[in-house]
Amino acid sequence: MSTKPHIPPIDRTAPPPAGEQQAREEENLTPDERQARRETEAKNYEKGEDLADRVHSLDR
Repeated sequence: MSTKPHIPPIDRTAPPPAGEQQAREEENLTPDERQARRETEAKNYEKGEDLADRVHSLDR
């Protein structure tokens, strides 16, 4: 009997974690596009339109 822990196979059909997906998308952007995305995200956050805030508002 093996003493190694059972590690389930990786589910290749599952979407990658959110941060990893965003990092992959940013790799394909030009420096100008990255800057524009950061500025847009900063404006949205300042307006209170952060994704987490929107998700929590749906729970209410």
